[in-house]
Formats: sequence, C-alpha cells, structure tokens
Amino acid sequence: MEGAVNFAWPVTVLGQYDYNALSDCLEQYRDIIEQKEIVIFGAGIRGTIFSILLQQKGYTKLIFTDNNESKVGNFINQFPIISFSDVCEKRKDIFIIVSVENGSGIKRQLENAGFQEGIEFTLVENHVYEKFIEEFFSKKNTETLVMGDCGLTDVGLKDNSYITLGDLLKREKEQTKILAMHGMGMRAYYQLIKMQSKAVEKPKKLIVMANFETFTGKQHLLPRSQHVQLFELLYEKFRDSELEEYLKLIKDRFANLKMDYFTSSSETMKRDQRNDKIVFKLNYMYNLNLENECIQYMFYLSEFCKGQDIQLAFFIPPVNYQYAEKLWGEEFKIRYERNCKKLKEELSRKSIPVLDLSYTFSSDKFGDCCTVDECLNFEGRKLAAKAMLQFIDNI
Repeated sequence: MEGAVNFAWPVTVLGQYDYNALSDCLEQYRDIIEQKEIVIFGAGIRGTIFSILLQQKGYTKLIFTDNNESKVGNFINQFPIISFSDVCEKRKDIFIIVSVENGSGIKRQLENAGFQEGIEFTLVENHVYEKFIEEFFSKKNTETLVMGDCGLTDVGLKDNSYITLGDLLKREKEQTKILAMHGMGMRAYYQLIKMQSKAVEKPKKLIVMANFETFTGKQHLLPRSQHVQLFELLYEKFRDSELEEYLKLIKDRFANLKMDYFTSSSETMKRDQRNDKIVFKLNYMYNLNLENECIQYMFYLSEFCKGQDIQLAFFIPPVNYQYAEKLWGEEFKIRYERNCKKLKEELSRKSIPVLDLSYTFSSDKFGDCCTVDECLNFEGRKLAAKAMLQFIDNI
C-alpha cells in the first residue's frame, strides 16, 4: 500500500444506538456473514467505527467500498477500499453492510446492480430519528429537559458498559427528558425548545450543552449537522412558520454545501499533519466570535426561556485537556481558556448558570486516553452525571 492514503478516522467512541444496530445486524445475519467476506459500503467515520466493532466481534475479513472515487485504491487502516465494479465481480463471496447513514440511495444502487437485500446486503439503520421523536413527544411531566449532542449519547469503543450519560441522568432523576443528537447547535436547540413548550410540555428547567465545536462559525454549515429528515418529521407534527423557515434553510445547506475536513491520523504522519491535533485546533483553539449564528441563537434561546419562565442553564462538556496539551503544549490552555472566559462572561451578564466540566476529568476517564471527543468512559460518565445532577438541583 505504498503511497496509498489511510482514510480511517481517529475514532475512539460511538453512539450507543450504532452499537446496538450493528449488534442486531450481526445477530440477524450471522449464518450468512460467517461464510462470507464482509464489504463495508462507506469509507468514512461510521464505516471506520463498524470495522473496529467487527474486529472486536471476531470478523477480520473486511473490505471497504465507496462512491467517492478518490478513496478507491487507498485503505481504512489495514483494509483496502475497492471500486463498486470490483464489488459486483465478487458478489458470490461477499456480504455488504451499508454503513452510510440514511443509505436509501446506496440501497437503490445495490438493487439496480442486482443485489438482494437481506441475502446479499443490509442497511444498518439505527432509527435514531424515530427514537428522538418518541422521546420528544413523550409526556412525563418533565421537570428537567437536557439538550445536547453526542456527549450525551456516545460511549467508548473500549467500554465495558454502554450506558450513556443521558441514560444515567434519566435513571437517577425522574421526570428528566434527554434530547440529544450529534452535530446539533444552538439554532436547532432554539427550535426544539419552542416546539417542546408549545406542542408537548414546558419543562421547569432547561440544561443545554455548550460545546465549543458548535461555536466555530463553520460547524453549523456541515451537511452532517443539518438533520433534515428529523426536522421534517417534527414539522409533520408541528406546523410552525419559523420551523418551516428553518427546515428550508437546512435543506439548502444540506444540498448545496460540501464543507468538511480530512487529514490522516496515521502515527507515521508528521505531528503537525495529524488529524487529532488539527481537530483540537479547529474545535477549541479558534477565536470565539460572539456574532456567529450559534452564539446569537444561544441568546435567542435565553430570551425565549426568560419569557416562558423556564430556568435555563448551560454546561460545558469535558475536554481531554491532557492529550490536547501533549499535542499543543501551553498554547492549547491559553486559547481554550480565553474562549471559555469569553463565553462564561456573556452568560453571566444574563445571569445564566454554567457548569464548567472542562478540566474535571483526566485522560483515563475519557472514551480513550487519546480521544479528541468529549465522550467519557463509563466511570467518567458516572462522575459527570453526579456533578450534573448536583448542579441541576442547585439552580
């Protein structure tokens, strides 16, 4: 593979829902899969995660394919990425697992090529949107609504327990609702609390994750952050002019924008080129601009809660500062703390409580000691849940 590029992402965590979905898939198709080579359709983040889980479960005969021709001929860790035409030639010896989220287009592609669903391929669907909708419209006399992204729903790949932080909060505190989705930012949260209060029930307390990744000024533009299908499902149940405007916006963003970044995470790359170092820089070390969309909608959310007599509070998720400082030295602390200070000062002016978990956990409490994500391991999640519950009780 000399000269080839490793397109594997430096993944150390995954959504609990993805783990459950892949486990169900392997159980359902075990008899077929054990006799075949597995092709993972989708050489991206989710495909990388699936390859790691499959190896953990004893499946090591793996191949990738992808419709992005620039990836063909390269690899995901030790596994080659081959063309779709090559996949078609191997059809008797393979079983295809589609890792792409919302993979209806891939399904049509496979069916048009003659592959039979349930016999030669399957989509690993986590039904995360349907579960979100179920939680959203549940009526449980909600005292506390917690909204955030994957820090509430993810677990470590090496975890011995797949109970999420959101699960722990609901388990320990009755009448708590968790609305969490990867990649969400303040404009989405603003729409969600408006709908929740008008169409379902109004919580007494709203606790929102203030993830610095969403404040970068670019994160809310990424196609994977739009969640068009989810908001279409919500709009079917709650017709609102502002929600309709937001739905049109995210449809346009999803259709027209191709923003994303990729760099290798290979240990052989120069330190300055490694993905984990760049992710820390992009997500934590930029200069926080109080005029960007996400910050502005944080203020709109504050105004809405004040008008509805909802006690609003924020929590800053933990950062793997020890690993960040290993990569960046003192520069990480200087830049990150500058952003934290700026954000907390703005919230303090509006008398909004903030729980700052930034430096609460050492690297051994994260999903992996070298993770760039805010997700903690099970021991860390238990400690975070305890801190959050004390914070909620005191506001």
